[in-house]
Amino acid sequence: MLALIIPLTIAAIVQGFALTKVGIVPLFWLVGGALETVGAGLFYTMDADTSAGKWIGYQILVGFMTGWTFQVATANAQIHAQPEDLSQVTAIVNCKSTLPYFAGPRVLTLQTVFVTVGGAFFVSAAQSAFNNQMIKELARRLPEIDPGMVLATGATQIRHAFPASQVPVILDAYMVGLKAIFAVMIAAYGVSTLVSVFGSWERLDEENLKAAAGGAA
Repeated sequence: MLALIIPLTIAAIVQGFALTKVGIVPLFWLVGGALETVGAGLFYTMDADTSAGKWIGYQILVGFMTGWTFQVATANAQIHAQPEDLSQVTAIVNCKSTLPYFAGPRVLTLQTVFVTVGGAFFVSAAQSAFNNQMIKELARRLPEIDPGMVLATGATQIRHAFPASQVPVILDAYMVGLKAIFAVMIAAYGVSTLVSVFGSWERLDEENLKAAAGGAA
């Protein structure tokens, strides 16, 4: 996971400085979302024999681009909010999408982003896709095995819990399930990239961005 987490952390820091200089919010979403979609597509090409260099490289790409886009919506919302409304605006961005929020006399429409609630939805969707596809593959190729036992065993214990003759089939079933997860990733990143173009392309004031960063801190 370090290949994903470290680039994500670095990118989140770099993005904060870049946003103050560029000031065009949808540009970050568009570039980040497009490259995240590419990274998810690269994940989809993996199989059980994919080299460590490839899957580490794919994680670096997706991790960096995730960090690049992660905090943009929060900064954008905070800029348009009154100082007394910063905490509420931040909470709403982190929990809902496309929600009209009254910031003083204005209505602030939050761009379509999911951070907390969206993350929970897609984790559940990915887990369901993985379980269903793996179980379907096991039922097709190893009908005598209990899929629930495979799920309960976990990937790291497969070689110890099952006969050597069954291990390759179970690993193939795991890859079928993982590809279902990567397909969900491709769809999610692709849709978010398309939605990003509908944001405001007006350049944000650098001083307001710095003030918002200070208020968030």
